Amino acid sequence: MKKIVSILALSSILILSANVFGKNNKPRFGKINKEELKTNVCHIDSNAHAYYIFDIGESDFSYNNFDGFIIEYNRHFRIKIVDNEGLKEATISIPYYEYSKSKEKIYGIKAYSYNLEKGKVVKTKLKRKEIYDEQTSKYWRQVKFAIPNAKEGSVIEVKYNKKSNMLWSLPGWQFQHFIPALLSEYEVSIPEYFHYNQFFRGQYIPVTKKDIEINSIPQSNNKPISYQCTSFNYKIEDVPAFPVGEKLTTPQNYISKIEYEIASHHFPGSLFKSYTRTWQDIDELFLDDDDFGVKLKMDGFLNKTAETISSSEGNEKDKMIAAVNKMKSTIKWDGRLSCRASKTLRRTFETGSGNSADVNLNLVALLKKLNLKAYPVVLSTRKNGMIHPAYPSINQMNYVIALCDIAGEHFLLDATEKYSEINVLPERCLNGEGRIVDKEKKGWIPLLQGNVSKTTTRYIYSFVDDNTIEGDVTSTEHFYDAVEKRATVNDFESVDKYIEKLEEHIPGLKINDCQFTHLDTTDIELKCNMNVTIDKQVDVAGDLIFFKPLLFDCYEKNPFSLEKREYPIEYPYPFSEIVISKIEIPANYKLESSPESVKITAVNGKCQFMYNVSTLNNILSITSSISVNQTLIPSQYYNEIKSFFEKVVEKHLEQVVLKKI
Repeated sequence: MKKIVSILALSSILILSANVFGKNNKPRFGKINKEELKTNVCHIDSNAHAYYIFDIGESDFSYNNFDGFIIEYNRHFRIKIVDNEGLKEATISIPYYEYSKSKEKIYGIKAYSYNLEKGKVVKTKLKRKEIYDEQTSKYWRQVKFAIPNAKEGSVIEVKYNKKSNMLWSLPGWQFQHFIPALLSEYEVSIPEYFHYNQFFRGQYIPVTKKDIEINSIPQSNNKPISYQCTSFNYKIEDVPAFPVGEKLTTPQNYISKIEYEIASHHFPGSLFKSYTRTWQDIDELFLDDDDFGVKLKMDGFLNKTAETISSSEGNEKDKMIAAVNKMKSTIKWDGRLSCRASKTLRRTFETGSGNSADVNLNLVALLKKLNLKAYPVVLSTRKNGMIHPAYPSINQMNYVIALCDIAGEHFLLDATEKYSEINVLPERCLNGEGRIVDKEKKGWIPLLQGNVSKTTTRYIYSFVDDNTIEGDVTSTEHFYDAVEKRATVNDFESVDKYIEKLEEHIPGLKINDCQFTHLDTTDIELKCNMNVTIDKQVDVAGDLIFFKPLLFDCYEKNPFSLEKREYPIEYPYPFSEIVISKIEIPANYKLESSPESVKITAVNGKCQFMYNVSTLNNILSITSSISVNQTLIPSQYYNEIKSFFEKVVEKHLEQVVLKKI
């Protein structure tokens, strides 16, 4: 019997558990307990709108002479719908992969809703015609259905199977969801010919292991080959719902789950085959990929475009900027994320539309045609999750951008967004490091290139009467804030339409005049000057006037709401927010009281808040400055940063009081 130690050493979080939930003891489909319908509260979370009564999965290998080994996966779960808000759990989507000869097949779908009516259990069956199959991307499809007659108090039950010939992709398991689970269990049986790396996320996952003998490979002489399977059982009871907090890249980075990737296989009578790769191997895979490196070589159609740019632009940086702008104006991104082109680069260039790889591989090709040092950089977007640097895999990447090297200075470029800037990538891309794909230039590059997003807002205002404020508001935005504001404003038909929406959104605001500077120009600060009249921001009580001096730019609630957080805070980029208010005190009033100046720091000085108050003659000046200079803040600082922002809110909500003379 093989030793258990080598398997368990794959992860330090494995804890042996003797409590195996055997196959023979698993719940039978359709056999529901009345108590499950009578219970209207989850005993581990009284606030849950729905919860898994159980969620059980199995993966096994089977063999036949035609297909060889295939993976058979099945899942069986039961969910209690506590109230109407939990009804969204009754809409089920099952993704599956299908491309060329690599296929998964969903079959054997069974689903019921159960309701208690006049003391009797009423079952409603999902009909075949209520099941839909749809394409979601080039490589992925999904089966989708809604459980019939699901309502408040229902129990829903689903069971389905999946077959796969993709032996390199053993199905993983997600133990934790956004609703609690009273039981989550997964069992995997792996023949001795296969070895898979296991990747764990989230909380500790108890596991038990056993070896069993199976005779299932038939031979031409009708004498089956006996081989050993290793069976792993993972089981967690009372799994809490994942608490989604603010400033989180994606829950998938921290939610409790297990994933597999093939490491090797060794069949009888054949050579040992290792799938363990280095990142240099991944580079080669991309360079040899028909939808990546091969397409990059087919760039002759860009000769004329390159000649035009070269003849009109002098230095290398100007050529680089011209290339980015050319791709932005020529190809519209269709919203799909990919690190592989969906068609030839010529086809994308001519049709003017494509996925993110279609756009940015065209950009890399054009930069190369301009004799610039340019390279594709593959990455994982924020929603796709973090890259495991210790486990090289091409499947971790889902996006590609361009890197241009001019005299040793690196410039990261993305042409999918009209208002993106040099070294200011779209927020979705800001996820650690990207991998440079090239035969010579190799390695990783930080996707955040040190730019701090900064907004400064200046108010200069006075009182028209006791209830009305009038004045000028000037905002200056840099880098990421500027990119976002340009995109927001230009999504409207006109600036006037944007102003109308702003006035609708902010009660009491009347914008008399608005002028933008550099609204359609990137790589420069964006300015906005407005003359405004403001009502509903002043409270009058007898001879006193009360108002918040930062007006619309104050924090009114804490951006962090969880009581406890066991995963880090993730900001996409460092930021600075400065608000300056200069208030003219009316001649018939005096300053009765105003907030005091304060300075607060947190996270070893990486978070700073300064609030300065001063008066000169009849002008009250208040400056608020908030800066966060660390993008990943460990969970042990959560209470500290939550308290930090609570103090910001308290200070911002403090009022100035004027008293009539």
